[in-house]
Amino acid sequence: MKKIFFVIFILSTCYLIINTFSVFASLKLNEIYPAPLTNQDEWVEIYNDENNPVNIQGFYLTDSSGKKILITNEVLEPYSFTVASTPSGVLNNSNQTGKNYADIVYLYGVNDQLIDIATYSGTFNSNKTFAKCPNGNWFILNTPTKNATNETACQSLTPTPTLTITPTLTIVPTEGTGNLTPTSPAVVLTEAGPISYDNIYISEAMVNPMTGEKEWVEIYNNNDFSVSLSNWFIDDLENAGSSPKVFSLEITAKSYAIFDFSSSIFNNDGDSIRLLDFNKNLKDDFE
Repeated sequence: MKKIFFVIFILSTCYLIINTFSVFASLKLNEIYPAPLTNQDEWVEIYNDENNPVNIQGFYLTDSSGKKILITNEVLEPYSFTVASTPSGVLNNSNQTGKNYADIVYLYGVNDQLIDIATYSGTFNSNKTFAKCPNGNWFILNTPTKNATNETACQSLTPTPTLTITPTLTIVPTEGTGNLTPTSPAVVLTEAGPISYDNIYISEAMVNPMTGEKEWVEIYNNNDFSVSLSNWFIDDLENAGSSPKVFSLEITAKSYAIFDFSSSIFNNDGDSIRLLDFNKNLKDDFE
């Protein structure tokens, strides 16, 4: 008899765990707004992507420092959004300044069960959010979509580069007849020029290495495709006198790459790091 009760207890516990996980799995972090205007709130959007309502009473969010953001809704309806707001200054890493933001957002259930996590970094302002697109990848969007789907905004992202095909026709005179005979058209593949990719960020830098070691900058590709950064630049404070350092890197999707400097460029007591594309347009900066 005791064995029967024990088996029933184990099966019931397993059912509750599996059922709880299934319900929680429907909750997703969907959009993060870390850089509002003055006197406005930061916010995090949560989405229920299943056809069942979920009781989220007592659920909460935290950032990497452990600051708690409460969720006021009690029930999240099927395929619906809810937004948790917090005063400005929570959703950014304190070791960055200006427009650079980096943090981690965690979603927890009532028993401190981790449900979802999102990590972001980059240059933000009041017109930009970090959002999850329908393909499951995260991007910085130029159009906040609070309490709405991100699908339309995601469609405006930079497409992957393509090759253009340019046919040419060559006329060759036929010897002895005076007639002109066209040859078969030749197809020439012309590779697209350098791409000024979006979603490329400075993630880390070594500005004061030990004697004999080099300065370096780590760059993150937050796209879901590989990028080729051809003749891009790293520079310090604008118009500070030093020349930008040119580099080229291949970075796979959602990956990091490091560029080492052959000579020193940064001031050890404080400086600005700027990432420029091949036309020296600013893509990211870090202080």
